Amino acid sequence: MTERIAFSIVEQLLKEQLIDEEQSMYCAYAIILIIEHFITVGTVLILSLVFGVFFPTVLFLAFFLTLRNHTGGFHCDTFMKCYVLTVVVYILIVMMVPVFMQYSIVPVIFFSVAVIVIICMGTINHPNMSLACYELIKLRKRARVIIVLEVCAVYLSCLYNVDIIYIGYMELSVILCALLMCIAKIKKQEVNDDEDY
Repeated sequence: MTERIAFSIVEQLLKEQLIDEEQSMYCAYAIILIIEHFITVGTVLILSLVFGVFFPTVLFLAFFLTLRNHTGGFHCDTFMKCYVLTVVVYILIVMMVPVFMQYSIVPVIFFSVAVIVIICMGTINHPNMSLACYELIKLRKRARVIIVLEVCAVYLSCLYNVDIIYIGYMELSVILCALLMCIAKIKKQEVNDDEDY
C-alpha cells in the first residue's frame, strides 16, 4: 500500500517535471520511508492517548528516535513486521514502566548497562546503510554525545524530582535502543569492521 502511494506521488512529480527519471527511485524510496515512519509514530501516539501517557510517550519517542537515528540496531525485513513489533513493544513498555519503576535499583542497573553498551558499540553499520568508514566514525561520535546528553537529562530529572513515570520512559528508551543494537549484533545484521572506531 505504501509503495502504491509513493509511486503515484512520484508519477505526479515526473508529470510536473519536478524530478527526472534518474531521481524517481530515490524519491519513491524516501517517500515510502516517510509514510511508514508517519504511520508507525502516529499509531504509537494514538495508543499513548488511549493509555493516558501521551507526554511520557512524546519524551520516549524524542529520546529513542534521536538515539536510534545515530546508533542503528535491529531491522525487520518488512514494514508490516516492523510495525507490529513496534506496537507490541510499545504496549509492553506502557505495561512495564509502572512495575519497573517500583524497584529503584533495577532500572538504574539496566539503564547503566544500556549506556555502557551504547558507548562501547557507538553505531551498528547495517548492510542496507553500508556506511563508509568516515561516516561510521562520525555517527559513532554523535551517538556517544547523544547518549551523554540523555544521561544528563535523566540525572537532572532525578535531581529535580521529575515524575518517576517520565524518568521511566526516558530510561526505557535508552534500554530499548541498546537491546536493539545487541539483537542486531547477535543476528549478524552488521557490516563487519576491520578496525575499531
